[in-house]
Amino acid sequence: MSIAPDSSGLDKIWMPAPSSGEPMTTGDIQGVWVMPDEEVEWHKTIMPDGSFRVHGYSILKKRVPELTEEQKKWSLDLLKGIRESESPER
Repeated sequence: MSIAPDSSGLDKIWMPAPSSGEPMTTGDIQGVWVMPDEEVEWHKTIMPDGSFRVHGYSILKKRVPELTEEQKKWSLDLLKGIRESESPER
């Protein structure tokens, strides 16, 4: 994996395609550049000998994990404390 800025100055990440160890052929995908908030879903074809070829990919936005009930309560308590500290004293 490597990181390089794109034309807008934002860092992109090189995600190499998975390899089954077989030599690459014409049309095999070597990898793809993605933004830090993206992930790659690789599309593969499984060969009769068990090896595979990457023939495509989808770029997806990274999923934000669901918060547990305890994390939600903690976040709300924290937000409440911040709001109280920012309110003008009377």
